[in-house]
Amino acid sequence: MKNETVSNEIVTTRQEILNWVGEQAPGYEVLAAQIFVVTWIVVCAFIIHSFLRKFLLKMIANLNFVNRKGSWLHTLNEDFFFHNFTMVLQGAIVKAQSKVWLLDTSLLSKTLTVVSDLWMLFYGLMAFFSFLDAFQDLMNEKIDKSQVLLKGVIQTIKLISSLFVGLVGVSTLVGKSPVILLSGLGALSAVLMLVFKDPILGLVAGIQLSANSMLSVGDWLEMPKYNADGDVIDIGL
Repeated sequence: MKNETVSNEIVTTRQEILNWVGEQAPGYEVLAAQIFVVTWIVVCAFIIHSFLRKFLLKMIANLNFVNRKGSWLHTLNEDFFFHNFTMVLQGAIVKAQSKVWLLDTSLLSKTLTVVSDLWMLFYGLMAFFSFLDAFQDLMNEKIDKSQVLLKGVIQTIKLISSLFVGLVGVSTLVGKSPVILLSGLGALSAVLMLVFKDPILGLVAGIQLSANSMLSVGDWLEMPKYNADGDVIDIGL
């Protein structure tokens, strides 16, 4: 009951504001209303962006328990998790405003919804990557950095999540269910296996190297065939 009351109040307020805008530009009511709404959303997004970046993120960075090195919050902040998360919030706010001020059937509302959805997907993926990087940094302080299994697994998770988000992003653009697009990928399985052959081989090789202790960071390698030698500084996909 309360939700219906709030919804009715929003609709009434929106209609009153749009009617006022139409009175200020007779003959161009629709265009004036759209310009007003877009300007309002852009201004609000800029204000919220400035507040989150210049106040909230700085306040979080200055907290004592966030500055404690080796803690989860400190590592998440160092890997830009909070920055990416605030960007997701901005996309959600823009989408919510488009739902409030515009009709769901209008082209402008659909465009803003799609753009905000893609925005949230991208920065949500970046926030997830930041979380994985923070987890890897913390684990590297507790385990032997020469072990490559953890890094290979995390890189594989990043690859799979990127493919998933890309699939959802395409489905958002074309307005189709991700399941429908996923079913069409069966015919492209051979092509996908060819494209991602090196990452798959790299993951398997990383697991073998870690399990059998065949290679570690700091080892000296020589390849006379290519006249190359040097220390191993990193092992990944």
